[in-house]
Amino acid sequence: MDSLLKPLISFTLRLWLGVWLLVWLSTLMPAHAIGVSVVLSSEHPSYSTVAEAIKQQLAPSVSLHEWQADTLPAALPEDDLLVAIGTKALKTLLQRNLQQPMLASFLPRRSYEETQQSFPHNGNISAVYLDQSMALQLRLIKQLAPHTKTIGSVFGPSSQADSARLYSAAYEQDLELHTVALNPDDNPIAVLQPIIEQSDLFLAIPDQSAFNRASAKWSLFIALRARKALIGFSEKYVDAGALAAVYSTPEQIGRQTAEAVDNYLENGIFPAPAHPRYFTVKVNDNTARLIGWPIPNAEQLTRQLQEWMQ
Repeated sequence: MDSLLKPLISFTLRLWLGVWLLVWLSTLMPAHAIGVSVVLSSEHPSYSTVAEAIKQQLAPSVSLHEWQADTLPAALPEDDLLVAIGTKALKTLLQRNLQQPMLASFLPRRSYEETQQSFPHNGNISAVYLDQSMALQLRLIKQLAPHTKTIGSVFGPSSQADSARLYSAAYEQDLELHTVALNPDDNPIAVLQPIIEQSDLFLAIPDQSAFNRASAKWSLFIALRARKALIGFSEKYVDAGALAAVYSTPEQIGRQTAEAVDNYLENGIFPAPAHPRYFTVKVNDNTARLIGWPIPNAEQLTRQLQEWMQ
């Protein structure tokens, strides 16, 4: 009997040893690369910067494929998670009626919502917006000028949809709004001058319509002439004379986008669509002196906003 058991035991041991060896070797072999297809709206440097920030943030095991919206191949890798950088890239992907999980990035909130309405996506989709929340912008105003009571603002054809969010945020922070619609046929000076002069401070709202640049220029001119503070929405606006702005750089948007991708890869779900979590505050000291406003420095304002968000 022992002569029969010994070969059987020896065979069983060798079998288990072989299985254990295979398992151990499999841990040494590289895992199957997870794919992410990043689609850029154009070759503009800002889109490329977002893509590069995503690449730098993701783990080496993630296989990254980069495409341009205008030269997108007929078929994308079927298992890839899709990241659309900019509105055009999102529209291009949604028009294909793809069912893969999709993350939109570096586009205004209203562009994302309007595109979603035009091309509904039934799968897992989310977004990292480019623009700051109305609440954060008003909080910046409160930190710049705690005694501010009335804020003026103008909405154009494409930004009119943001008015409800601004009024809601103003109500929560005990601020009074004076707003008016500026249409393409209107005289911008006639519309802007009363609203700026009647308010303690003017908040510029970005608008994608054709007259946005002209209205931005005139609102800045009128505000400075009236010694009123204007809060912009970009670094360039502050350089041109706005008192301050809170905005997110392409690198900051790319970082948050990569974190959303990581969350999906780990948990199978994206975070909810969100405004930027990382941002930059810039102030124009020359404008502050011109209008006679002593203000905190950009670092202090950034720290206060970060604490408020937490």
